[in-house]
Amino acid sequence: MTIHPPRFRRVKSVAGLLAVLALQAFVPLRADAPAFAWRRETNRAFGAGEKISYRIRYGMMTGGSVLMEVGGPQRLAGRLAYRIVSRASTNKMLDRVFKVRDLNESWMDAESLCSLGFVQSVREGGYYKETATAFDHPSGIFSYVFKDHPFDSRLGQPFPPFTQDILSSLYYARTREWTVGSEIIFDVNSGGRNWPLKLTVQGVETVQTPAGKFECWRVEPTLAGEGLFKSKGRLVVWFTRDERKVPVLLQSEVAVGAFQADMTEYVPGNPQG
Repeated sequence: MTIHPPRFRRVKSVAGLLAVLALQAFVPLRADAPAFAWRRETNRAFGAGEKISYRIRYGMMTGGSVLMEVGGPQRLAGRLAYRIVSRASTNKMLDRVFKVRDLNESWMDAESLCSLGFVQSVREGGYYKETATAFDHPSGIFSYVFKDHPFDSRLGQPFPPFTQDILSSLYYARTREWTVGSEIIFDVNSGGRNWPLKLTVQGVETVQTPAGKFECWRVEPTLAGEGLFKSKGRLVVWFTRDERKVPVLLQSEVAVGAFQADMTEYVPGNPQG
């Protein structure tokens, strides 16, 4: 069975990518594709209706905001899927220097907790990027289209079973069991390529955010590919030390300096399992 990509209606600029992604239906199935069965994962961390808001700071200056929300589950190619959306934007003051309008959308299988499709629209200063990826798990192939860069697009390429995209990986990680010193490793597809993502649980710390004080797991992800944020150097994330593992604080480095995202509001969702 070949998954036809969802219609990402809110990102009008990637509408033209859908016709190209539909070519995946004509890509020959892998002769070496292993037998496939959908897995069932337990999820008590997140669900439909969850919203997490952040403020973005560069040093002492507030430069913008991020909103992450979970919708669904809705039917996609015969599967129930969460629609996970992340929107990042700079404020009016920073817009004059380096305007950011980033939109990431992931369709995550509600039962197996893997990515079915991913769309990214990046507007950062003078840099623009529109991409879309569709995953066909039973056949083990994906198609990636980079708008206006056809030579960087990839059709009918293999990927490991139950691969995540860069956004769904954050939510999948929250459903795993953690202990101090543990390493969680799983496959992520980013930039049209497959990469291993490793999460190292470094310890337990208490952090203060505008939304309150939280006891948290301190976690450092390491990915060899492209990330949700175009970052340099280390990225450290603090997740609440409870069943939901809410990411309340992120610290990284970018080309223009240190960047921090701290949670300003959290609305819990309704986990399905």
